[in-house]
Amino acid sequence: MGTTSSSSHCFECVAIQPIGNTSVTVTAIIADSCESCTFAHIDLEEKAFMVLGDWSLGTIDVEWEFVTCPDGYSEAGLAAVTSDQYEAIVGG
Repeated sequence: MGTTSSSSHCFECVAIQPIGNTSVTVTAIIADSCESCTFAHIDLEEKAFMVLGDWSLGTIDVEWEFVTCPDGYSEAGLAAVTSDQYEAIVGG
């Protein structure tokens, strides 16, 4: 993973699908950008990645698009998550 910074797309949402498997979709909120990553590269938390593919692969090819965020996906909603809730979500 590269160094991160703020992005103009922070707190927007994306729908992500593995290429060739339209039966699986993850909707994620953008939290930062990766300055040293390739264009259109998306880093995901482990649990979100595992919905799309095998974690041991390290990377998978995906298609993604910007979407309207579901209820609760917002800067305020993200800021309100406690560290215990975050650890439960990402399996830390």
